[in-house]
Amino acid sequence: MRRLLVVEDDPAEQLSVTELLGHSDVEITMAATGAAALAALRAGSFDCVVLDLRLPDMSGFELLAQVQEDPELRRTPIVVFTGRELNDHEETELRKVAKSIVLKGVRSPERLLDETALFLHRVIADLPEAKQHMIEALHESDEPLSGRKCWWSTTISATSSR
Repeated sequence: MRRLLVVEDDPAEQLSVTELLGHSDVEITMAATGAAALAALRAGSFDCVVLDLRLPDMSGFELLAQVQEDPELRRTPIVVFTGRELNDHEETELRKVAKSIVLKGVRSPERLLDETALFLHRVIADLPEAKQHMIEALHESDEPLSGRKCWWSTTISATSSR
C-alpha cells in the first residue's frame, strides 16, 4: 500500500484528485492547510505529495521551503498541481524542490495521474481500465513529437559545434 498526501484547500478539488488518483493500492490523506500538511508529513512517511500552491495559511512556496529545511522530509517527491500562473523565476525555484509541476488545464488530470504513478511505483496494468486509457492517451498524444528536436536545440548545437 502506497501513501499519498494531497495538499489542497478546495473541497471540490480534493474530491476530484481523490477520484482521479484513488485505487486499492494507494491510501490518500488530505490536508487543507500548509500547517496540516507539515503535521501529516512529520507524523508519518508518504511516497508522494500533490501540492496546490494556493493555501489559506501559507503559500506552497513557503511549505516547500519548510520541507526542504527538514532532512527527513526533503526526500519526499512533491508534484506541484496548480492553476496559478507561474513566472519564470517561480518556475525555476519550483523545479529545484519539486519533482514535477503540473499546471491545471485540459490534459492535467492525465498528467497528474501519470506523474504520481511514477512516484508511487504503480503498475499501470493494475489500474482500472479507464485510468489505463487516460495514461495511454497522454503518451499517444506525445508520440508525434517522439525523436523530434526543438528548433532552438538544433540552433544551439550548430552554433556550439563551430
